[in-house]
Amino acid sequence: QVEVSIAPEVLAKVNSDDAVFIFAKAPEGAGPAMPLAARKLKVSDLPIAIVLNDQSAMGPMAKLSQVKFANVVARISKSGQPIAQSGDYEGRYDNVDVYANKVIQIDISQQKQ
Repeated sequence: QVEVSIAPEVLAKVNSDDAVFIFAKAPEGAGPAMPLAARKLKVSDLPIAIVLNDQSAMGPMAKLSQVKFANVVARISKSGQPIAQSGDYEGRYDNVDVYANKVIQIDISQQKQ
């Protein structure tokens, strides 16, 4: 489970209908480069608690259950595209134990350069 919030100073700089991508990827070199699980929301949906699992996989070839650890990212995309671009805002939590069944908290507070 992932709880995603947005820092007040970031909220003042984005629009309520800007896209928010929340996704889990294998750490670099430990699995496929594509996200293993993903959800697309809007800034107005935050704060939110969601579950990333195999049901939120992007395809049958890459699933969250295939890795032990994952990096979870929450990104506000000004362009509406999932690929990070300069000016996007994000928060992340690295090396999450996929099978620990813990709640992680991500605060979107950093601007991409």
